[in-house]
Amino acid sequence: MTFYSARIIRKDTLSFSMNPFLRGILIFLFLSVLLTFATNMSGEDFSKASLAGKINTFLMPLLLFLGCMYRYSVSFDRKEEICRIRKGLIFLYREQLFSFDDLTALNYRIYDYHRSEEDSMMSRGLPRRSRADFGFFFNGKLVQMEKNSPKKGVEALFLTFTTFFPRPLEYQ
Repeated sequence: MTFYSARIIRKDTLSFSMNPFLRGILIFLFLSVLLTFATNMSGEDFSKASLAGKINTFLMPLLLFLGCMYRYSVSFDRKEEICRIRKGLIFLYREQLFSFDDLTALNYRIYDYHRSEEDSMMSRGLPRRSRADFGFFFNGKLVQMEKNSPKKGVEALFLTFTTFFPRPLEYQ
């Protein structure tokens, strides 16, 4: 499974964003931690808790909430020939705009996953796993989407992009 998923919206926009399954897992964890703390922590228990326990009571749900609300998406609009990169919280994000001409190359690389020497002693007989990287070069600056991800998922992202984008690009 890759961190990002690709979907085509209204036939003219391709959007790469966080996999909905992973976002669902984060939301589930947030709600379960919040519910656990709400049901198991009374005022008396909280006052008896150590400093680390008190910090954890507030920090864990806060971090999970921020994880649920974080957005990093890259969308390509064929009509306007614009790429939008949005990063930040869903309700508070920064947007960068690039034209299609600014997209100079793709970072698409497939390689075999090599284990360390100690690890390879324990994993003899297991098949090698192919891994892949995928990203975009905008005016020489790399925007990395997937790094060291399963080859099958990255190939799907790559094929979706190459069939959507109006012109061929070189790979680096």
